[in-house]
Amino acid sequence: MSVVAGEMEIATEILSNGPVVCGISATNEFKSYNGGVLKLNSTEINHNHYVMIYGWGVSNTDKFWLIQNSYGPNWGEEGSARILRGTNYLGL
Repeated sequence: MSVVAGEMEIATEILSNGPVVCGISATNEFKSYNGGVLKLNSTEINHNHYVMIYGWGVSNTDKFWLIQNSYGPNWGEEGSARILRGTNYLGL
């Protein structure tokens, strides 16, 4: 198992070896997410949940990580989410 940190290392790891697992703060906003780039003003960092990061992108000017969650297909965007990238948002 290797540890990677930062946007470039995470992206390189995904390209080289596939998805990575990451701790995240499952706040109330995270739990009730239903679409779009999640980027609320939460500063909470309490790694109490794990997700799989499998990609990244940009929507308008918002950089985001593509994550898969274990909450099932009725959560977020069919079980996935776009989480703000580059700001340590929710500890991701």
